Amino acid sequence: MNETGACSLLVDVEAFLTTTGMQPTTFGKKALGDPQLVFELRRGRDPRGRTRQRIEAFIKKHTPAPRVRQRRLVMVEWHDSRRPIDVWSRVGDKPEFAHTVCRSVGWLVHDGADVKAIAPNLGDMGTDEEQMIGAIQIPARAIVSMRDLVEAP
Repeated sequence: MNETGACSLLVDVEAFLTTTGMQPTTFGKKALGDPQLVFELRRGRDPRGRTRQRIEAFIKKHTPAPRVRQRRLVMVEWHDSRRPIDVWSRVGDKPEFAHTVCRSVGWLVHDGADVKAIAPNLGDMGTDEEQMIGAIQIPARAIVSMRDLVEAP
């Protein structure tokens, strides 16, 4: 194998060690029964054929799955305006002037300083194709409280 192949394998091994936190000697023992393997790779060892395949198979088998992006499931209590008074009435009759207290539950998809957005429905969570429908945008100044909820197992 050429230097590029050895270098490529070393890059994969180093990335695996970084990702998993596994010690080089532990990797070598578990992958090939050779605690010096990583140190030898760093000094230029170029495994061939079956040895290389065993190292690559070990990395593939023991590489953790990508972490799913965890979104916060929240309940937001916020104030909103009431519906307009839709009939003619006398101002002097003093209709009830008040705001509406709303409670909305969903996954926090935007946590900006001026606006928060929560979505009650998510699809393909944790992938590059994550989708949402029914998101509501709430002005931050209208929010009274936001508390985290725990998903049932």
